[in-house]
Amino acid sequence: MPFFILGRSKCVICHQPIKHRFDAAELPYIDPNVSKSLSQLAKNFVHRQCWKEWEYAKLFSTLAFDLVGGERPFAPTKGSGDDSPLKIEFESDELILFWVVALNSYRLQDFKLLVTVEMPLAKFPGIVAFFVSALSHQGFTKEYQIDSDIWKARWVNSALEFTVCEELEIVDRFVVPSDRQNCWLTVMKAMLNTVMEKMGDGSANAFTSPEGYAPGTRRNAELIV
Repeated sequence: MPFFILGRSKCVICHQPIKHRFDAAELPYIDPNVSKSLSQLAKNFVHRQCWKEWEYAKLFSTLAFDLVGGERPFAPTKGSGDDSPLKIEFESDELILFWVVALNSYRLQDFKLLVTVEMPLAKFPGIVAFFVSALSHQGFTKEYQIDSDIWKARWVNSALEFTVCEELEIVDRFVVPSDRQNCWLTVMKAMLNTVMEKMGDGSANAFTSPEGYAPGTRRNAELIV
């Protein structure tokens, strides 16, 4: 598995060095039985701009999503009682919220945008509220801290840009365009509704232990919101 080395790691699309970490996105796995040539690019890095313009981007993202989100034999087992390391909580239009067993956290992965957001369980409600507010209100400019990372959101015309800083250094930056915002908002609102239901039920420990919340029960976000 390649490691990102600033200024040395090359984009597998344009074959030029990636000069800034926030310009880089990592390609996910796809099934080699479906496309051997594309599967060989998995876990390599690309410029975000190159990805947006790449002729195979749509095919690659669809195959990557099918590997984990589709109804296939090798997809993560649904339900909370299995041993799958990734459990699907919600999914909508190639956007999946996973429960990551080993990390005791959630992972939001957008296969179309090549964006992955790690969300520690203890801070999950606040993170979700941050995203919902940012996506719901143009002009939103607040910040949110996740451990040592500072998340910033700002609207650029009709697109919503997120920037992640660590000790004043930008480590990630991505844009959620207008045609993806409803998908993100749908999943985030679904999770926020779940947070509110748990709090309303008096389940104060529901978001401090995976047993309290029982992550891994797959739901279609479009049916909840």
